Amino acid sequence: MQNSIKLIAVLPRTESDTQRSGWSPGPLPWAVISLIGATCLLFIALSVSHSHSHSHLIDYHDERLLRWGANFGPYTLGGQYWRPFSAVFLHLAIWHLAGNMLMVFLVGRYLERQVGAANTVALYLLAGASGYVLSIAYLPSLMSVGASGAVAGIATAVVVIYAVKRVPGYKRALTWAILTLALLVFAAIDSKRADNMAHLGAAGMGVLFGVLFVTVLRFPSEGWNQRWIIALCTAVLIIAFISLVESRSDVITFNRGIRLENSDATAAIATIREYMRNNPKDIIAHAELGRIYEAQGRYMESAAEYHAILDLIPNDRVAQYNLGYLDLMLNKTNDAVILFSKSVPKLPEDGDRYYYFALSLKLTNALPLAEVMAQQAIWISPKSSRNHALFADILADLGKTKEAQAERELAAQLEAAK
Repeated sequence: MQNSIKLIAVLPRTESDTQRSGWSPGPLPWAVISLIGATCLLFIALSVSHSHSHSHLIDYHDERLLRWGANFGPYTLGGQYWRPFSAVFLHLAIWHLAGNMLMVFLVGRYLERQVGAANTVALYLLAGASGYVLSIAYLPSLMSVGASGAVAGIATAVVVIYAVKRVPGYKRALTWAILTLALLVFAAIDSKRADNMAHLGAAGMGVLFGVLFVTVLRFPSEGWNQRWIIALCTAVLIIAFISLVESRSDVITFNRGIRLENSDATAAIATIREYMRNNPKDIIAHAELGRIYEAQGRYMESAAEYHAILDLIPNDRVAQYNLGYLDLMLNKTNDAVILFSKSVPKLPEDGDRYYYFALSLKLTNALPLAEVMAQQAIWISPKSSRNHALFADILADLGKTKEAQAERELAAQLEAAK
């Protein structure tokens, strides 16, 4: 009897004992919590910042995100080498932020439990940056932000580590990691805006980290060997980035063209044209040229660039709107109405867009619909004197004299208050 008790006492605890649930709370994952907190604080700061774009055309890039550190090949390869790291902390919208931070917490806590806080932060940054480097190699003019690449890196590392080291709770860790990767794959299929190459590159870094951790270090809780894992992963990223810079000199040419826009438009156009010799289907380059031409009042040439975009992507709403605006400037009001009707209702609500839609309808004498669009412009931007003035003109054309007079008086008051 005594021997039986001793035998039971030394038997190893299994997952079917006190940790049958597959997970125990453990210490708080402070590295993961800190990464989430820093990302949320940056999102709040970004949300209250203002855009400084003065173009009438819609840009394919969010000017604020570019200013705050979004990954954009021409800027990154042109000398702003920190962008693949800063882009990990930036997000497009609250839904983008919430989804990524939830996944960071769900899989990041398992990684931190095995590799520690410092390694978790290091992998988060290295995986995110590796993804953006591959993204630039595949599509250099794409602006990318978000932590989904870093999430892919963490999730793949968790799969590798927990598949080998079957500690209590490994099943739950693997389940969350695999579900996270499945969600990223689903998002890649469902969303046209997903940066699939960023996910793939980050996942590759996660696999490298995980393999090194389980085969070389045998899961030590601490020790100088762990630093060599991060050093090796960093070396892989640096070599990949240097190779990219040397192989994509054309992207650096594109960067030179963008930087010349405000000082020498003619040189900017020539430089971007040089880049487009090898990249004729780059819609961002076409859009940059369109923006430069529009700023110079060269509307025909600007319109040609957006026609080129629509030849590549027939239902591109941004190109449709911009071409509609240019047609309006060229007095092609019927064409403008068609393009605005396709694009404006499907783009994010903006008072200026509905203003130009209403104006084109007024000029084509489609007054009832022009009235509706002008009302929508006022609803979005109620303090715009221009919106009220246009609405007054439309009401007057419809014979609604009293309402038109009231709108003119309100427009005058708003103009005087500026």
